[in-house]
Amino acid sequence: MINIIAAISKNRVIANNGKIPWHIPNDLKYFKKLTSGKHNAVLMGFNTWKSLPTFPDPLPNRGNFVITKNNAHLTRAMVYKNPDDIDFQNELFTTYYPNVWICGGQSIYEYYIDKSYIDKIYLTEIDINVDGDRFFPELPEHFSLEKRGEKKTFKLNALTFASYEYNVYKNNYKS
Repeated sequence: MINIIAAISKNRVIANNGKIPWHIPNDLKYFKKLTSGKHNAVLMGFNTWKSLPTFPDPLPNRGNFVITKNNAHLTRAMVYKNPDDIDFQNELFTTYYPNVWICGGQSIYEYYIDKSYIDKIYLTEIDINVDGDRFFPELPEHFSLEKRGEKKTFKLNALTFASYEYNVYKNNYKS
């Protein structure tokens, strides 16, 4: 399975100045629950890698793959110069990491979102508009809502709460 996972605001923001513009502890737990495991891997761009709370170490308990044009030598992460260099049909992915989670940033999402081999898109949809400089692309028409999550709330600031839900979109080309 090759899935995309992201948290986005109503205006499709995913980041601002290299940081996530909200703090939802349960969403971080959700991400960890879905992407962790011996046969799971996360695939991300270099800026997303640098924004990880574990940086410069990889996210634990899963394979870490980073796409960057920089001459980066990362410990415990495999580096690719170009997303076209990744062959999801090779033994590394079919045997050892059959569950790949594409987790950002903007250019990585833009590259993969319309690929026919993407199984599902897991979106935490946050019911706020925020300032940002990185955005999640529009969903292609061949994705449809498979599962709408229950509305949850989080503390936006001392006086304000906002809602979010975990939604899953399936690729109808794969049906």
